[in-house]
Amino acid sequence: MKEMQFSEIKESFYFTCSQCGNCCTGYQKVFLDPYDLFKMARYLRFSHTRSLFEQDFVTLVQGQHRSWVPQIKFRERPFRFCPFLQNFTDEKDQLRGRCSLHGAYKPFICSLAPLGREIDFVRGQDRFLFVKPDPECPGPESSEEHRIKDIKESYSTELLYQSRFFRMLHDLDVLNYSSRKYMELLYIFPVDRSIESIYEKIEKSVENVINL
Repeated sequence: MKEMQFSEIKESFYFTCSQCGNCCTGYQKVFLDPYDLFKMARYLRFSHTRSLFEQDFVTLVQGQHRSWVPQIKFRERPFRFCPFLQNFTDEKDQLRGRCSLHGAYKPFICSLAPLGREIDFVRGQDRFLFVKPDPECPGPESSEEHRIKDIKESYSTELLYQSRFFRMLHDLDVLNYSSRKYMELLYIFPVDRSIESIYEKIEKSVENVINL
């Protein structure tokens, strides 16, 4: 299968979300990092991220290379859709889709859309790519301009935690660990502490297994 190519965005891009809901249905894949799990568990008032997996909000799938990453588990009936998708009717009586996590609890991959991020730790590259959320998404036809500089400022915290997560995945890749081991190391933790303390603990655990 030919690898999809995406355009690199260095300065700005044009996009407006129409709330069509297409990127929240079908065979879309919403990948998560530990910060996303932390926010989602708190939104659902779970005391531990383990509940996200036990109650089928999140599943673990194999990502790039040999890593295992969390992904929102879409509901299958009456069609495939994100469990956090809420439908509503707009002023023109058209059906739209709204994320119930929107704002403080929204997964970063969704907040960043239509941008994707690619970090190459070997080459020292950190790039933003334009990834159309859905083939029929009308967003790119917009005249609303967004600057990468502003994106970096608005999401500085999320970008930092995402970088730290990608770094851990990169370091663990050589070990070829099982999905269970990834769960234990990266994704199962209580959410009654600060996210910074959680990340520090995860990073320490990864460092320990790398140095064994």
